[in-house]
Amino acid sequence: MITKTIVNSWNEWDPLKHVIVGRADGTCIPAPEPALDAKVPEDSDMRGQFGPRTKDTVDKANQLLDDFSNMLH
Repeated sequence: MITKTIVNSWNEWDPLKHVIVGRADGTCIPAPEPALDAKVPEDSDMRGQFGPRTKDTVDKANQLLDDFSNMLH
């Protein structure tokens, strides 16, 4: 039997009890569309590209996530 974990958020002022930090594995740059134009800076490496991110960028992102997770301990 699989039990489900319920995560509740009552308000933005209560102290956090748990934080879930994900991984960057399998992430992609979204395909160009008008809704993204305002969100992607003109000088971004993402502009004009889409599809899976390079291993180098995924590794850098995972390192940043690991560092962030370690700060939370």
